[in-house]
Amino acid sequence: MEKSREFQLEDLAQMAGEERLRLAVDLMVYDNEHWDDENASHPGYDILADPFCGCDTCVVREVIDAAWPYLKTLALIEAGYEPT
Repeated sequence: MEKSREFQLEDLAQMAGEERLRLAVDLMVYDNEHWDDENASHPGYDILADPFCGCDTCVVREVIDAAWPYLKTLALIEAGYEPT
């Protein structure tokens, strides 16, 4: 059975959030000083929404930022609009 478009978007949003958190935690471990604009050499730093220290606020911010395109499309569909 094929998943509906809405379920596919929900899955994509969840996967995007999970992948962003994996990257953020990896970068935090990679850089023992957490975030340092002067020494940020890993290309993944450009993907993060903001500096990441691992606190709840940082986790929520990164998950929402990564999932936002899918959530926005899902909201438009549920509101009866056809997203472009």
